[in-house]
Amino acid sequence: MSSDRQILAGLNLKIDQEIRYFEVVQIAFGPEKKKCFLCIGKHSMIFMRQDLNQKINRDGEIMYAHILKVILDKCSPMHFLLMLNENANFKSDKISIKSESRQALLKNFQTCWQTDCMWRLNKVATFPLAVHPLTKPSSADPEVEAFRGNTWTTHLGYKFMLPDSFVEQPNAKQTSQTGKFLCAQTGVSLLLE
Repeated sequence: MSSDRQILAGLNLKIDQEIRYFEVVQIAFGPEKKKCFLCIGKHSMIFMRQDLNQKINRDGEIMYAHILKVILDKCSPMHFLLMLNENANFKSDKISIKSESRQALLKNFQTCWQTDCMWRLNKVATFPLAVHPLTKPSSADPEVEAFRGNTWTTHLGYKFMLPDSFVEQPNAKQTSQTGKFLCAQTGVSLLLE
């Protein structure tokens, strides 16, 4: 995964579009499975071959306007599904994507998708995100229980234990996933950025 300016500048020249983020992913659509670079652009998502010489096929680009829904896999931290509308110029209306940095990829994707909607429609739209079990829960690695008096908390893709006395604090923009926790008993605060 990368949003490094120098690497993105090179990709911009290669793809002839302004790229905001890219990552190596595994995609599956219909019977095909491929490992490729997923590039998040200003108005579209581009799937490039691993050698970055060209798109995975002539249909290797999806305009954000053609994405109906993004479904996060409830059972896996790496999988998500793109549902496309009938105007999408792609071989399938569903694309399964496996990303080792799903949260960072989706954060960049959501930002570009919403910016594209504001540019095209002149209004703010809600990112079409849903959560559903897409894969089977892994039984190979059992879930580790939190220590007594602690609970598992996730923030920006990281999972950690936090004492039960810490409560997440809202900020001016949002009420959850703020990264600010406060222990009312001791007055100790924890800030994650």
